[in-house]
Amino acid sequence: MPIPTRTLFLLRNRLIPGWRLCSGRFMQSEVGSAGLCLSSLIEYLPIAPLVPSILDLFLKVSKSYIGLYIPLPRFPLSVWTGGNWQDTSRLPTGFEAHYDQVHAAARARGRKVLEFKVQDGWDPLCQFLGKEVPSEPFPHVNEVDVIARFHVIIFWARLVGLAKKGLIWASPVVAVGAAWWYFD
Repeated sequence: MPIPTRTLFLLRNRLIPGWRLCSGRFMQSEVGSAGLCLSSLIEYLPIAPLVPSILDLFLKVSKSYIGLYIPLPRFPLSVWTGGNWQDTSRLPTGFEAHYDQVHAAARARGRKVLEFKVQDGWDPLCQFLGKEVPSEPFPHVNEVDVIARFHVIIFWARLVGLAKKGLIWASPVVAVGAAWWYFD
């Protein structure tokens, strides 16, 4: 995805065109935002290793939950599903196309890419970076089952938030209706 030049963001003392396009209104750097423009950001971070992580999470998210509790990643979902962010059946194809694009952009610039799976631990990451494997265990805090449980919590928090908004609007209507019924 080419980055338009009209949007600028300062990252490591460099102006990065199109950061706002990649991240929506959020300042983040993850698969759901900057990951979309990773192939273009390669030019601006020439010494940074390319280690996109492979997440099976979006493939496991229930289609019925997507509209309720994922307002944040609708933009990446739209890109990965060809404009229909609610059609989760298109996600595997979209992910594959995205990773192919990142690999092609890296090859064009002579860069290596490690598609990192957290389940693999330190070994492939340290080998790719040319570092020794640390003695402490790999921190498994970003695994699919943990994230899936977290998304259930987000779902219920979002549902409670929507219920609160509904009650705020419904309470005066119920009060007026009850008063009308009582005094009529």
